[in-house]
Amino acid sequence: MRPADRAPAVFIATTRVDGRNHPVPRYSAAAPGDATTGRIEEMAMYCGRSCTRVTIPHPAAAVVARIRREYEAERRTAKGAPNATTAAHTSRSEEPHRIQKR
Repeated sequence: MRPADRAPAVFIATTRVDGRNHPVPRYSAAAPGDATTGRIEEMAMYCGRSCTRVTIPHPAAAVVARIRREYEAERRTAKGAPNATTAAHTSRSEEPHRIQKR
């Protein structure tokens, strides 16, 4: 394809790399970072293979509550059976860590 045949680039953002600003064209493979400004929601958002396992959205509070329940259940189970596997999952304190509410 000749340069004259290409569609003109539409820049949607600017990112700073090594102290220099670089324009980010639409459909670029560049992922946004801390130094990116512009229409970030239109940029590539990579998430990895694990996202294929997400089938329905869950509120963050529900996920944290589930993780906490699983942690505390595992901790109760581990207290009665000390071995190399469970010792790695328990702390020195007998009290479970508590999530502080604001």
